[in-house]
This record gives sequence, C-alpha cells and structure tokens, in this order.
Amino acid sequence: MRYTINKNTYVIKTEDKNTTKIIEMGKTLNKKEDPATIISDSCSYYRYSLNYRIEESKKVFKSNYKNPIIIDNDNKIIFFPIKSIISKENTWISYNNLVTFLRKKHNTVLVFFDGSTIIVPVNYSIISSQVSKCFILDKMLEKLTKKVQK
Repeated sequence: MRYTINKNTYVIKTEDKNTTKIIEMGKTLNKKEDPATIISDSCSYYRYSLNYRIEESKKVFKSNYKNPIIIDNDNKIIFFPIKSIISKENTWISYNNLVTFLRKKHNTVLVFFDGSTIIVPVNYSIISSQVSKCFILDKMLEKLTKKVQK
C-alpha cells in the first residue's frame, strides 16, 4: 500500500537504497517507495502534480534549487527537502510540524510538536533558509485562502 503524506507526517527520509523511513506523530513506518515517489504521489492525491508544485515554487523563489513545495493547499501541508527535489535519496521535512531547530556542530536538531527530535546532517543555516522559504509559502497560502473565502 502506497503512503500519502498527511498532517501528522513529520519526516520522509531515505533509510537505505530500498527503504524510506516515515516519521509521523507517535509512530515510525518503513516503506519500499523512495521519498521522491511519496512526495509525487502525495501531490497527485491532493490534486496537483509534483511538476506543477515545483514550477509554482520556482516562480515564487526565482530559483530551481531545493525549494519547499506545497503538498496540500487545504491542510496547508508544506515540506522542504534537504537535497535537490528530484534526488531519489533525500530527506523531506514537514514545515507545519516543526516547532524549532537547534545548531549541533555541523548538524541540526529538528524538534517536532510531540517533542520528538531527529538530527539531520545539514548545517543550521541551510535549515534556517528552508524554513524561511516555507514561511513565505505559508503566508501566500493564507492570503489565497482568504481571497477564496470572500
């Protein structure tokens, strides 16, 4: 059974070349799909293709590199990658479930709503930049939602 990202999904991470580890609120799953497939399938599930979501982010950030993407407009689910979006081996982080992140030498500790943490082998400044981009997407979604509701 294929996995679909939901509002309780925290992290989608390549575990090894055949397994993806999915961390949700209160549980961990292992799937045979790679993170790129999970991201793509989830975008499709919520009505838009991954390519559409990538193009959407490119327009906003005038960049092609490691942009966050909106998975679902209605639930405001936004994820950001650690590596290139199209990389088969990657870690994707839920912006919406991230409470804070802390510097730990050359790594970053991510803290989620339920208090769970993971350490990612990425410099703090990169995570900070990704979170800032997600904030921009989040505010754009908020404005769009207000316009639609009028």
